Amino acid sequence: MKINFKFYLKSRNNKSGFVLTQVLILAIGLSLTITALISSAVNRLALTKIKKLELDARNASDSSITVLKSLFNNRKNRAFNYYWLQKICSENLNQEYCPIENRKYSGEDSIIKDMSSLYWNNESTNWCINSLENCFGRQIAPKCTAITNFSRGAKSIDWITFNSYISNFLNKEISISDHFGYDQKNNFQSFSLKSIDYYGDDRFGGTTSLLIEGISRKNLNSTIKTASNKLRVNIKVVPEIESSGFAFLSAGENDNDKNSIFLGNLEIIGDTGSILWRRNIKNSFECEKLNQITGISQLSSIPSNGGIWVQPIYSPPNPYINIPRNQIVKFGNLYCLDSLSNSTTCNSNNWGKINELERVFSINNLLIRGENSELNIFTSNTSKVTIIINGSVDINFGGKICHIDKRDFFRRCGSGKSSNLTLILKPEEGGVKSQQKLQCSRKGGISYVRNKITPNNSFILGNTGNDDSEIFTSFIYAPSSTFITAIPNLDYYQDSSNKNQIFIYRGTYSYLENISNIVEPIFFKDPEGNLLNFMSNYEDISKMDFFSNLYLVGVGQRSLENQPTSNTMLNMALVKKNNEYFLLGFIIENESAKFVKENTNGRVWRIFLGNNPFSVDNTGKSWISYYGIDLKRTNQFHSNINVEGALWAKNICFDKKIVNWEFKKEFINNLINRYGQEFNYGVPYYRGTSIEVWDTMRDFSN
Repeated sequence: MKINFKFYLKSRNNKSGFVLTQVLILAIGLSLTITALISSAVNRLALTKIKKLELDARNASDSSITVLKSLFNNRKNRAFNYYWLQKICSENLNQEYCPIENRKYSGEDSIIKDMSSLYWNNESTNWCINSLENCFGRQIAPKCTAITNFSRGAKSIDWITFNSYISNFLNKEISISDHFGYDQKNNFQSFSLKSIDYYGDDRFGGTTSLLIEGISRKNLNSTIKTASNKLRVNIKVVPEIESSGFAFLSAGENDNDKNSIFLGNLEIIGDTGSILWRRNIKNSFECEKLNQITGISQLSSIPSNGGIWVQPIYSPPNPYINIPRNQIVKFGNLYCLDSLSNSTTCNSNNWGKINELERVFSINNLLIRGENSELNIFTSNTSKVTIIINGSVDINFGGKICHIDKRDFFRRCGSGKSSNLTLILKPEEGGVKSQQKLQCSRKGGISYVRNKITPNNSFILGNTGNDDSEIFTSFIYAPSSTFITAIPNLDYYQDSSNKNQIFIYRGTYSYLENISNIVEPIFFKDPEGNLLNFMSNYEDISKMDFFSNLYLVGVGQRSLENQPTSNTMLNMALVKKNNEYFLLGFIIENESAKFVKENTNGRVWRIFLGNNPFSVDNTGKSWISYYGIDLKRTNQFHSNINVEGALWAKNICFDKKIVNWEFKKEFINNLINRYGQEFNYGVPYYRGTSIEVWDTMRDFSN
């Protein structure tokens, strides 16, 4: 069939000619539509590729957070925990974006600093206040591992190796594909750590800011970045104390407390808990000697979960701060020296406020001495007791604190929960000489140089009961005081019924002219005015004379009518020196009992008794009887010390006797319930928790 094209070329005025125009317009429209669809498909493909590259890089940086959190939150090797507290920067990062390290440092200079040579600046005023050497503050991380029942010794922590491992994250690209099983052949993802910055402290925690670059490449062997994504990640870091880290025993107040612990024959009952020594260890070789330095016996039982930990973490919390002052019932001195006082002044049921949840009492000094002498304290979960002690405590020669649960029908000593009784030795302020005078002897007990300086308060615990079933249960807070279990190796002690008594006050011998609660102890002094030290390490005494190495056994007075064959002084003390006994005269002068070294006012100043304190004069009467000094044997008392609870003190000085100390998990929970979460005090794990992330920069290559 032949087509007549002329028909389509007719004038547009002819209706049939309009068909060609419509066809042309439709053809052009269709062409444009196809072109647009092709263009859109091409653009969509390009955008999808870019988006994928972006997501790959973002995935790499996001995944890096999981990797770093898992590493720094490692509980099996807690050294990694301390890297949350670092301030470090990659060498290839512009230095203006690097964190500023304003904490003091004593180690060798390096990109990643030795964590055990970095120091907290907070509390530096209190920590370094008495320092006799260059003090930078408190070490951020420990120098040594813990001593446990398994290890039986400490080793230095190899921070160099840990730093070398962390440096890989700064200097190399860490494969995410390796960690998460991604395909490395066609899609290789990695990240690089650019910087770490920490804001906060070790008590309340803070925030760790990480700068991370996520990287995407075509494959494992490619050197070209197809995409990168830098993230600024802020992670909240909190210190967490598990039961293994809780400090049942904590010693050390400031940087000068280098000899603030002696553990001796300590036996820990319980496999969980820590003994915390707040002390800087500057040289790693000291780690190998920690057993010797702490004085712990190789036969002692130490917790397997926890152990002995040496690190100056933050100061323990103070329960005294939150006590309303108008709730404190004030007494004078409390002297519990006979069975009569056990049911009167030395019985908490007679102190008032029996039905109150928190009963708070304040005393000046506490002396419990002699057979059957005790302080009876009754508590329950609904009637808890706090005793604030402004002075010193001397519990010796059969005396004991009997803490009894009100519900206990048998009134057993130690039935009261340790968390229901708090003893606070009120913190003292003092200069370097007074605060540091008392310290632990390397032989056990306390040691200091005999001089005129008055030391801080002391807590002597020489007895806890008649056998191991009687336990002293309490929480003791004594941040500036010295806790001592040592007593002199004496055959006799003065009967507590005697009018005059010896009181171990501030770690020195003092004199009680009578046992009225309004009578304050006064110091014994040698003729030169030096205080007489109790249980000293005699190798440290700077002056050797007759008044060195003295043990005071008893003290008394005689009347003018009670005249021995020699005209001796009216005030005399029975002392033991080198296994020989003497009566030494003293005078009351300037609120002290001062010994003399020559006859005074025509009276004989010294009587030699030989090795028998009951030696008699020419009339056959014992010399000590003229002075009202009655002696009793010391061998009747149980030698072991038995305690359950916690003790936070400046110095903890045990000796060679067995000290059984029970670590109970129940105590931790009860203490927290009573005082709050901050009293979960001890060696922390640092853990990164909540996260905030935002992009800082993206760049993509073709």
